[in-house]
Amino acid sequence: MSISFNKCVLIFTLIFAFNTGYAAEKLNETEKVAENPGKAEEATTSKPLSLTETYTLINTLPKKLLNLRKQINDLANTKVIFARIQEVSSRVGELEWETTVATTTPDLNPHQLLSLDTKLTKIDKRITQLSKRIESNIHTLEILTDEWLANDIQLQKFIEHTSTQAKLVDTLPTADSLDQIIEKAQQLIEEQIHPTLLAGKKIGEIQARVYTLNDTVNDLLQDMYDFGFQQNTPSMLSAGFYSRFEYEILTQSWENLRFFGSYQKAYLKNNFRGVLIFLATIALVTFLTRLSKPFVKASYRWHPFTDKPFATGIFIVSTTFLFIEALHPNIDLPPNWQILQQILMIVAAVFLAEYLIIKVPLYRTTSSFLFFSLTVIMFLQSINLPQPLVHLYLFGVSIICLTFSFRMFFRRKEVHQKRKYATLRLFFFLFPLVVFLAGAGGYEWAAVLIFDRVMSIIVITLVVWLIQKILSGLFELILYSIPVPLVRQNAAKVVHDITPALILVHSVLWFSLVLSYLSVFPTLGATLSALASIEFSFFSHIITPKSILVIIFALYVTFLTSRGINTFLIQGILPRYRITRGVQESITRLVHYSIIVIGFLVLLKLLGFELGDIAIIGGALGVGIGFGLKEIVNNFVSGLILLFERPVKVGDIIVVGQDMGEVTALGLRATTVQTFDNAEIVIPNAELIIGSVTNWTLAEKRVRVKIPIGVAYGTDISIVLKILLSCADSNPTVLTMPPPRALFLAFGDSSLNFELRVWISDFSDHLTVRSELNQDIEAEFEMAGVVIPFPQRDLHLKSVDPDAIKAFQQATMSGNFA
Repeated sequence: MSISFNKCVLIFTLIFAFNTGYAAEKLNETEKVAENPGKAEEATTSKPLSLTETYTLINTLPKKLLNLRKQINDLANTKVIFARIQEVSSRVGELEWETTVATTTPDLNPHQLLSLDTKLTKIDKRITQLSKRIESNIHTLEILTDEWLANDIQLQKFIEHTSTQAKLVDTLPTADSLDQIIEKAQQLIEEQIHPTLLAGKKIGEIQARVYTLNDTVNDLLQDMYDFGFQQNTPSMLSAGFYSRFEYEILTQSWENLRFFGSYQKAYLKNNFRGVLIFLATIALVTFLTRLSKPFVKASYRWHPFTDKPFATGIFIVSTTFLFIEALHPNIDLPPNWQILQQILMIVAAVFLAEYLIIKVPLYRTTSSFLFFSLTVIMFLQSINLPQPLVHLYLFGVSIICLTFSFRMFFRRKEVHQKRKYATLRLFFFLFPLVVFLAGAGGYEWAAVLIFDRVMSIIVITLVVWLIQKILSGLFELILYSIPVPLVRQNAAKVVHDITPALILVHSVLWFSLVLSYLSVFPTLGATLSALASIEFSFFSHIITPKSILVIIFALYVTFLTSRGINTFLIQGILPRYRITRGVQESITRLVHYSIIVIGFLVLLKLLGFELGDIAIIGGALGVGIGFGLKEIVNNFVSGLILLFERPVKVGDIIVVGQDMGEVTALGLRATTVQTFDNAEIVIPNAELIIGSVTNWTLAEKRVRVKIPIGVAYGTDISIVLKILLSCADSNPTVLTMPPPRALFLAFGDSSLNFELRVWISDFSDHLTVRSELNQDIEAEFEMAGVVIPFPQRDLHLKSVDPDAIKAFQQATMSGNFA
């Protein structure tokens, strides 16, 4: 046991001595008082109890006794602890026998040794849990003992105090009744101390046995690894290798198989209820998976699993049971049952992987053969088949896989020669080649270890990937099953948004499983605990994987919450109130920023920052922002003004300087405007607040279109006005209210100037309406004989060359003006 526990044992030994010799010590104290009455008087009168202390002692002792009974009842039941200690002791005895067999078996397979190491780790964890419960009991009993010793001392002072004041004797309870309460309390504590210390002693003995077993198994594992990378057998291509296969090997194999069958039959008989629950759970999951098929569309993530309901049921149930068994130390499966469950899981995973991943038949056949070979080797090692037979089987597997690999090479055009299959084709060639060369060179153990480790890591990867796919499919199926239209419409989007979080969680799970399998850590629970306890400093701050995950998930959940609320507002709430698009964008932006701020504050709180720390950080940021981020803050504040005052909204048509376009996005720093030439202009928000902006659709999209027109002098004005109004009335886009107006504005230099003014409902149609009206006016003018004049100018000549006058006269007479 630990030092702290030994200290507790010593403390309670002294307590026992004190309690058993209490009467003798009181007698000795009385004798000392008789010998030295002066000191006795001084001791009696040194710290007399006050009336308050006396009253408190008298009234609280019965209540303290009741509380003591409750505290003792809350302690871990020693009978349960002893039962579990007995169970652990018998299990340790079985492991001692298995370890003895392992040390005397010359050809012990790696699976059995690794399984023995895992069992020892789980037993050690159970012992640790029991030790913690016992230490907790001891700590509580130690506190209770000290408390009631203090009550006893107070009672002695009370007796001495009342004996000197005769008037108080009749008004206070007798000392005997209070002394009986204390004796009863001490008796209750003593009844718990002895079995607790005895349980601690037994746990210490068991833990010493487990330490010895761990040392032995660790030595065996080290020997196995050292032996595995040595040339320990003749080459598989030599006659010396096959000379080992004698009749005794076949006889031993048959005997091992019979022993395995009878052994598992006995365990099956004792654990028939658990097996029945396991099979019933598989049947139930298979039935539910098959039942969900009519409700699942081909685009659903759950759809592929409904085509393989039995494989899906086996995979889900076996994986769940294995994870429970790996994480729960009190669950201990019978020998080789864990391997049998792993074989079931691998077979189911291969069936699902063939349907979901590998589409090329030749690759599918090769990969299935490799996984099948792994399950066969696991089964052969679980029945303790002689290792030469296992090695021979593995040698044959490598030859068959190489044959498949050469077949792939010569048929690469038929198997869709693509870059994504190049790595797979290279793996199917190199992996069996390494196993073949190791076996051919006499490194049989190395061949087994390489095949086992590589294939097991591939299996772990496949299993974790399938778990992620199944969880995504089930979550999407649940969302589609919720009778809320908004949830159903966004089910696929929600699953797509949470997929990165699922990938991160399953990546951590994959890494933990690989570390646990490679024996870096003994169990999955120990691996997760070790990863969570990693610490490194960064500018005097301690950073752990847990804090990193907290940061990632806090930010991720914040953005998901913002996106979900905004989607709910845009699709479910705001359209009911007929709010325009620009207002909707402004509201959702404000909600988004509010959620981001709240999420950031929650993140700081999760990381351990107090309000004072946050205020300090805010002050430091304020100073930094004031000096270095002036323009950014200016644009940020301007963006908030735009969101609150809404002089510009998403969907508005604005003119800034020489640019006109539609506002497509309002950001914290800048606003994006898309021109009618499909160019996007990013305008800082400060320019929209400080500068002049023409917003054609701020209040409404209805605008007035002006069409200027000039006709020749001498044209009938009434005819022109009538034509203009008729063209406006005939255009369907022109509004009747306010009515169109045709105005005679001025006498121009070359024409009579008119203007047609019409109203349209949408600014985006103003160019189309202008074009249509111009065409109609030109056609009507032509039919009515209305002339649109050219610009005219009068030229006055003060002096002309005589030769030019003569030439002009001759040209006039001849009629040639060219």
